Amino acid sequence: MKDSVHVRLGIIHGHLGEGNLSGGVGSPVQKRHVCLIGSCIRDIQAWVSPGEKMAPGGSSMGRVTYSAGGVAFNIARALRSLLEYVFTECMCEVELISAVGDDEAGKDLIKMCQANNISTRGVSRIPNGPRTASVVIVFDGSGDVAYSVADVDIVERFLTPDLVSRSIHPSLGLGGILVLDGDLDQASILRACKDASRSRYRVVFEPTSRSKAPRCIPALKHIDYITPNVDELTSIVHKLCQHHPDNFPKSCQRGRASIEKQPRGINIPSVFLNLAQPAAAVVQAGVGHVLVTAGDQGAALFFTAPENNDSLKCIYCPALPTQVVSVSGAGDCLAAGFILGLTMDATPRVALAMGVANAWEALQSESNVSDSMEEKRFKANVDHALTQIQEAHVSIQCCCITCCMGE
Repeated sequence: MKDSVHVRLGIIHGHLGEGNLSGGVGSPVQKRHVCLIGSCIRDIQAWVSPGEKMAPGGSSMGRVTYSAGGVAFNIARALRSLLEYVFTECMCEVELISAVGDDEAGKDLIKMCQANNISTRGVSRIPNGPRTASVVIVFDGSGDVAYSVADVDIVERFLTPDLVSRSIHPSLGLGGILVLDGDLDQASILRACKDASRSRYRVVFEPTSRSKAPRCIPALKHIDYITPNVDELTSIVHKLCQHHPDNFPKSCQRGRASIEKQPRGINIPSVFLNLAQPAAAVVQAGVGHVLVTAGDQGAALFFTAPENNDSLKCIYCPALPTQVVSVSGAGDCLAAGFILGLTMDATPRVALAMGVANAWEALQSESNVSDSMEEKRFKANVDHALTQIQEAHVSIQCCCITCCMGE
């Protein structure tokens, strides 16, 4: 099979597959570097017992767990898990830049990072009172998030542009990938992106939530990859159109995204065709690639078609079939698999397959990142994902405000 993971991900067996200009996925002996800036959080997860109903104002039977979390931490931990259990020959340093309180929760989070071989030289312990960030997540009986309350004040207040710049400066000479999450404030996101643009770093932005996603707008031209879900992409485009109306045509041609010369067997779900215009607006604003996730419908990567600047290329991968235990962390793990593919110079389709396979691992686990990663299973899931990927050129006939905002 041409797209076999044993060829495409030959970093395990020394083979070279599709990837960089020399035709390979990347050398297993070349050291890579991923620097993540954002939240490192104490996760408090409440699980309602099966069959138990959640009554507003009342109490439901269940159980409560404590663990480490936060988007930046989850991606860092998922990267380390892949490197430890699957890509053992890949030399990649994973560094976290964050802020925690000078309290027991902060100490525990730093220990957790160190136990997972995540560099903490950029994690600041803030003295004199600020609490370590925390989030309370309540899951319903099906594993979906029912309620969530996050306190990330320490990240927003203390990961200032100057602190971020000082922290990442020693790393920028290494080259690699800089990952930013939406818990950073807007000024810090912009500073980090500008610093990275002066280096050999590619920038990935993980929006974190619908309300925080638009924080990236001033930095869009510096971002190479953005990984929103449907709601986050919609939120970004709404703000983009409101704040920069001159960049979008005011007259609507009533055009809608459509697949150009649809090849036989191509069946990309309508949700992604409907998202092609919002994705085009973000690409038009300067982002290189938009990776949109849509839960159990899978994920799609949009970018300007190299052979046709008037259309977007769409690479779509459906979600792998699974019995969901918990959705928490699945998006972060998808991003981690995709990012690791980028560090290995994999093609977009291989990186996407790695992301979808890693999301599957998270959905099987109650924890944000699977504690039972297996090389053989992961490789088989990437193999299967590659057989399901569909590619098409999507024609964007209109990028007016009305079409981009889905009105």
